[in-house]
Amino acid sequence: MPLRLPLACCLALACACATGAGRAGPPPTPTLRTQNPREAVEVRDTLPAFLSRMQDKAGAPPREIEAAWLSYETEVNDLFTAAGHTPREVTDAERPRLARSVEPAVRLVAAFELHAPAELDGILQRMVAQLQQVPRAEVAFAVLRTETPLLEAEREGRPLLLFNARAPEFVDTSARKVAMARALAQALHRGLQADSPSLSPMAARVWREGAGLLAARQLVPDAPEPQLLGLTPDQLSRLRARDRLLAQELLASLDSARESELARFFDPKVSDPLLPKGAGPYLADRIYQRLAADLGSGKAPLQLAPADFLARARRILTAMAALKS
Repeated sequence: MPLRLPLACCLALACACATGAGRAGPPPTPTLRTQNPREAVEVRDTLPAFLSRMQDKAGAPPREIEAAWLSYETEVNDLFTAAGHTPREVTDAERPRLARSVEPAVRLVAAFELHAPAELDGILQRMVAQLQQVPRAEVAFAVLRTETPLLEAEREGRPLLLFNARAPEFVDTSARKVAMARALAQALHRGLQADSPSLSPMAARVWREGAGLLAARQLVPDAPEPQLLGLTPDQLSRLRARDRLLAQELLASLDSARESELARFFDPKVSDPLLPKGAGPYLADRIYQRLAADLGSGKAPLQLAPADFLARARRILTAMAALKS
């Protein structure tokens, strides 16, 4: 009997009461049960500061554009420093490119600013409704000269999630919402469960990745499955066709501490003849969908203690590996 669960099944489970199976003691790091998510999630929106400097700069001399952009970066330098981002100096070669990018950047940032704050509020409200908890975190909307979509760090004991409004993928509404949901969901999971030395790096990555994906399914229920997993439809089809082999490979690597093994499953730049791109997130998602079915809840798997998760994950992978193609 196939283990794959349809998306609708998992979403329906989100409304069920959590069993709390595998829960060991109180949360080790802060989360907040609240009807007002803004009590826990601080939002810093720097986009108006960028737009006010740049909206009238189309066609201006490159040096003037550079000065305006650097003025913005100086104003938000504390945020960039906390996120581990150091803007590079503008070189003579980059200056013309920066000037040419003003109009596209303003369009991207203005569209992001128009929609993303309300989308974030909607995700936080769903987090309260579906999971009854939100992480204590800081969310920032900013503009990077690179196209990196998300920077993650920690500031004052809280996760800092910096979303780059200039990232091309954030043109798409669903992609923006998925990115915010996954980042907040992983922050929530870290608030519910501290890192555990009992898990290998591979098992820990599957633990975190799958929890974030299961929560994101509930926070953005209309997101296409390939987009949720960061894949194209063709890539997802190839993974589904190799369920048994993928499960066998992960089962054999679940206790691995080798960076090369982690990269095989989770680094999209690594090419492996046995593992198509996205194998790690795909399998982590499959495991957590099965956990949601087993525990009768979309919330209970997020509360599994590390040892309980690992034992259950082994059983799920063993069953997948034994299925006939």
